[in-house]
Amino acid sequence: MNALWVEDDAELNRQLFVELTELGYEVQAESNGRSGLKLALEQQWDIAVLDISLPEVSGVEIVEKMRAEEIDTPVIFLTA
Repeated sequence: MNALWVEDDAELNRQLFVELTELGYEVQAESNGRSGLKLALEQQWDIAVLDISLPEVSGVEIVEKMRAEEIDTPVIFLTA
């Protein structure tokens, strides 16, 4: 399975990248919304894990644009 991971907290990125990889996921991690959005629209994902508050483009905006393009990837939101 492949996962898109978009989170701007470096330590959380590191920890969860390791955890998801150990569970067998192929993980693409990004730290800002603009690059995360680009990947969300250009590739197919089994799951996307998004921070709500991201630099440049929010996690909510990413999902809105995905749904507008009829991309129905399951999404998990992270928030403080």
